[in-house]
Amino acid sequence: MSFKEQIALVTGGASGMGKATCLTLAKRGCNIALVDLNFEEANRVSKQIKKLGRQTLVFKTDVA
Repeated sequence: MSFKEQIALVTGGASGMGKATCLTLAKRGCNIALVDLNFEEANRVSKQIKKLGRQTLVFKTDVA
């Protein structure tokens, strides 16, 4: 399955399994919409994604 140029929305993407999911999908070619309550940490992850050459948007949201 090709992930190239797909968009993934990842909740809880600022840490733990969500962060790992964001980075893995970005390495496989996805652009990432990162959703998390911790906006500062989400922005740090966003910078890592951009270093991989992918686009990313960060949304501060509580999905609980």
